[in-house]
Amino acid sequence: TVENVSGEYNAQPLTPSSYIISAGDLVDGHTATAAYAGEQTVPGTSTASARFSISDAEGRDVTGNYNISVINGSITVTERSEKQPLTVKVADAEKEYDGSPLDSSTYTISDGALLGKDQLVPIAFEGGITDVGEGELSASFAVKNGETDVSSNYAITVLPGKVVITPPVTPEPTPEPTPEPTPEPTPEPTPEPTPEPTPEPTPEPEQNGSLADGTYTVNLTFEGGTGKARIESPAQLIVSGGKITAVLRWSSKNYDYMRIGETKYYPVNAAGENSVFEVPLSVFDQPITIYGDTVAMSEPHEIEYTLTFDSSSIQAVNG
Repeated sequence: TVENVSGEYNAQPLTPSSYIISAGDLVDGHTATAAYAGEQTVPGTSTASARFSISDAEGRDVTGNYNISVINGSITVTERSEKQPLTVKVADAEKEYDGSPLDSSTYTISDGALLGKDQLVPIAFEGGITDVGEGELSASFAVKNGETDVSSNYAITVLPGKVVITPPVTPEPTPEPTPEPTPEPTPEPTPEPTPEPTPEPTPEPEQNGSLADGTYTVNLTFEGGTGKARIESPAQLIVSGGKITAVLRWSSKNYDYMRIGETKYYPVNAAGENSVFEVPLSVFDQPITIYGDTVAMSEPHEIEYTLTFDSSSIQAVNG
């Protein structure tokens, strides 16, 4: 008799693995080997069967000496008693008014994780606006394993996105050029004496917003994720040849890359230390969307974050 097997849904196939001899017996020294068949992945019940072969103490097949009857068992997968938590964030969207609707079909899993090969499938997006103003965009989702809906095994929370349409910008009219007056000739100035050179000061941020080559610190604001991991503030800035690199130090060891747009950046920290990344920085005082890929959950996945670097907090690091 193939023994029954059961378990809660975990997106993995459940298969039979044991049997009992419910009638008759083996001759001393003989051994039975089972080849099991049947599996069940999604909630439900299917048949557990097996084929048996029997060998003697010398390993010879003596199956033909037995009249074997197999009683099939069952494989039962039940619904999860504790739902798998999953938080989905609908992406924010903004544009200038152009008369067309503004909505979004972009979303990310901001907390929790899918089981096995389960897939998150959007059912519908609701909301969006057409006129100038603000609105909210929500959505509904299902989770599928192959073609089977397994949503009942998840506790899905949807965080709505914010949609904003701003007033159109009216271009300023181009002023008519006025003729330049003919300049009066000016006398040649008397050459000024060459000033004595003064010592170079410690590099400081220039008033026009650019930075001299050197090392600085800058305060940053951090938004996104669950709050379990953060990027340290102030962060270090390295300026070389007019290019600015931000050194981002996490409070966690569990980030294997960061992404800006389609470009990925990989950690530069030593093994066993918290994750550290060096990424290019081209703008201050404006939010920057950046993605971190965390391996802290059952499967790696990206989380969206927003960083804003405060230019008024920049300080040069002497030495």
